[in-house]
Amino acid sequence: MAEKMIDSYETFGEKLAGIEYTNRLGVYGIVINNEGKVATIKTSTGYFLPGGGIENGESYGQCLEREFLEETGYKIVIADFVGNSSSSIG
Repeated sequence: MAEKMIDSYETFGEKLAGIEYTNRLGVYGIVINNEGKVATIKTSTGYFLPGGGIENGESYGQCLEREFLEETGYKIVIADFVGNSSSSIG
């Protein structure tokens, strides 16, 4: 996977007063099966795309491959970069 990033990105979420936020880079993947269903991970707080935080020394692609294997048990082939986003979740 090409290590792509763009200069501008969408911000979502809302910073709440009294909460300390930590910036952490992460990657998430979109997988659509033959029935048009998108893969998600169910947690106690909702549904999320497979992925997570980048560990020291990892590339974006290495992180995404590791996270998918940890969360789904599947090895993946990364096809393309979709875009960047920023979250204000604490």
